[in-house]
Amino acid sequence: MPTFKPKNTKNLIICKKTTTTLDSKHKETVAQFQKDTKERLPLLQSEEIAISDKLKSYHRLPIEERLGLNDRLQTVQKEIKTLQTK
Repeated sequence: MPTFKPKNTKNLIICKKTTTTLDSKHKETVAQFQKDTKERLPLLQSEEIAISDKLKSYHRLPIEERLGLNDRLQTVQKEIKTLQTK
């Protein structure tokens, strides 16, 4: 007498919110890219222009303030570069 395995009657419950699929990951990436290009990039570019104009127009700034502006300008330029290369 052969013994057969009974079929599995247990249903698996899948939570669609936590399941990561390729399509959902792509949508997230595209949304992040659009947010960066439409919101963050113009703000960073305007900040970069404002800082560089301030450095060019005010020659008599104290050394500490000039160094602080130069540091901020470098960090803004790095952020712009990373956003553009994504």
